[in-house]
Amino acid sequence: MKSIKIFAPATIANLGSGFDLLGLAIDGIGDEIIFHQTQQLDVKIIDIKGATLPYDNKNNIVGYVAEMMLNDAKANFGVEIEIIKGIKPGSGIGSSAASSVATVFGINLLLGDTFDNTQLIEYAMEGELLVSGGKFADNVAPCLLGGMVLINDYEPLAYMQMPVPENMYAVVLHPMIELKTSDARNLLPIKVAMKDAIKQAKNLGTFIAGLYTMDIDKISRGLEDRLATPYRSKLIPFFDDLMALGKELEIIGSGISGSGPSVFYLCMGKEKASDLARKLHSFYESKDTEYNIYISPVARQGVREIK
Repeated sequence: MKSIKIFAPATIANLGSGFDLLGLAIDGIGDEIIFHQTQQLDVKIIDIKGATLPYDNKNNIVGYVAEMMLNDAKANFGVEIEIIKGIKPGSGIGSSAASSVATVFGINLLLGDTFDNTQLIEYAMEGELLVSGGKFADNVAPCLLGGMVLINDYEPLAYMQMPVPENMYAVVLHPMIELKTSDARNLLPIKVAMKDAIKQAKNLGTFIAGLYTMDIDKISRGLEDRLATPYRSKLIPFFDDLMALGKELEIIGSGISGSGPSVFYLCMGKEKASDLARKLHSFYESKDTEYNIYISPVARQGVREIK
């Protein structure tokens, strides 16, 4: 019976003004999942490394989604699964999305490419619903497809990949504290002021226009978020200081990655990204908080099989 190993990259979602609508993939960090095809018609998680997670399928995103897909496809095989978590849960860089996407991609390979990309995203969204309480695609879509993805609609699901400047880099600072998506979402108001809704729509339009015209100034001006950042920023240590550090280097822009606690910065060029990373290291070395920093161009490739 066949065994395959899948890598799914980390992602930055809620990208600036694209709350629940925009995300991008980054390289250098991700989850790996190994699937062993079996003759028994069941799904069994046999090993988990890198995080403390449940082994039962009802409470583990990997087993949950794998079981759903195999049942829907009426598969004549089962799987044993090894999970290697490279992304810390609650980090804000798509931990659950990476596990979910690696699962849908791997199971689909074993099924002989039964499902198309839209169906795979929808299955991955079921995994997101299990762990975060909502069916969102702004992490899972770029994790599956690579690059930057805009979610046009959820009912029915519609999405498109965005053009991205060739030399655009992302820097992610991850303070080593856990922040659950569901908790961060509960901070958000049910209603927002009309002026904020208009400003958010203007910013998102400006950002998308900047991508299509490769206008860095428009991309920069369009990143500002009025819906989530004002409420979630208080959960992130030294948030205002971290945003100010980015402005000192005249980067494209910055914000909260996902629901936090990670923050992201967009820069043009590896040199600018490396300069920023050094400043962030210097700033955080004096703080009593563990952290990781990742530097990556926007990852053109998403989930894939590895050896």
